[in-house]
Amino acid sequence: VMVPTCALAFGLSACLEKPRASDERTPPENFAGESQRVDSEFALAALSPQDIRSASLDGELGCVFRAGRPLDSDLYFFGAGFVDPKAGAQGIVRIDGEVVGMQMDGAGGYDRLASGAVLTGSDIAIAIAVTGDKPVRENPPVAMESPIYEASLTATRGDFEQVLDGVYECGP
Repeated sequence: VMVPTCALAFGLSACLEKPRASDERTPPENFAGESQRVDSEFALAALSPQDIRSASLDGELGCVFRAGRPLDSDLYFFGAGFVDPKAGAQGIVRIDGEVVGMQMDGAGGYDRLASGAVLTGSDIAIAIAVTGDKPVRENPPVAMESPIYEASLTATRGDFEQVLDGVYECGP
């Protein structure tokens, strides 16, 4: 079953549009904030709303990685997977101006994607690591069906890598 990317709806409409000023979510005071470590000869860039709309990912549930703060910052990864633990997962990133399709290494479905995973595509590997123990508390508080965790995204090509710190949100 291929679900239209935008129908993965855990607020993916929020992925496509910046919130109104009155709707902005702010991270807690103890949020680590944005950091980027670059040792690369490639450019990892934010996904556009068109990239998200155009993605044809198979899956029932989705995940997004946002770099830095605030919580409505740019998306650098969008992925989807099925609940079936025998299934894989897929995602997209933007490298050197091109959207690159990624496949999760191994099975585990959505649960594995949501807990952090390695995805590969072309000559790039993406590792998403959930680094926070508890969900990031949002101001104002929102429903926690799709909790947000501090995370890092590491893109590796050959001997070069780029690391972004930010937040990871997965859900319906």
